[in-house]
Amino acid sequence: EFEVLLTRTQCDLRAEAARQVAEAEERVLRAHEAQLSSAIEEARVSMRKRFEFEKENAVEEALASFAIDKAVALQAVAEQHQGALNAAAADKANALREMSRKHNAELDAMRARHEAAMEYEHDRHAKDKAAALDAAAHAARLAWKRGYEDMIDHYGMNS
Repeated sequence: EFEVLLTRTQCDLRAEAARQVAEAEERVLRAHEAQLSSAIEEARVSMRKRFEFEKENAVEEALASFAIDKAVALQAVAEQHQGALNAAAADKANALREMSRKHNAELDAMRARHEAAMEYEHDRHAKDKAAALDAAAHAARLAWKRGYEDMIDHYGMNS
């Protein structure tokens, strides 16, 4: 009986030890599971933060790339616009030169016509003046002659 009791006690002790080992293993497994869950959660949070950081970096890079592309496009448009402005300015300068040339030609023609008209008027005035002087001289000679003739008639100098 003692042996049976000893065997039972040993079995009970072994069973108790096995139960304690199982409980300890379960506690270790739960602790390990908790640590693993915590590590997984930390990794998930870290990955989310990393993903958010990478996403923010990607957005910032995209915005920077967009800003660069926009600046390049604006510069191209500005250069194209400047080219159009330069061409328009050159066309306007050419048109103004042509207008100035035509205007100067018209002024030269007007000056020539004016000088010709002035010369014509000067010549006509000189002729009219000469004619008026001739007419006045002729009238004076006639008046003198009539006066002389009247004097002769009056004083009887006509023999």
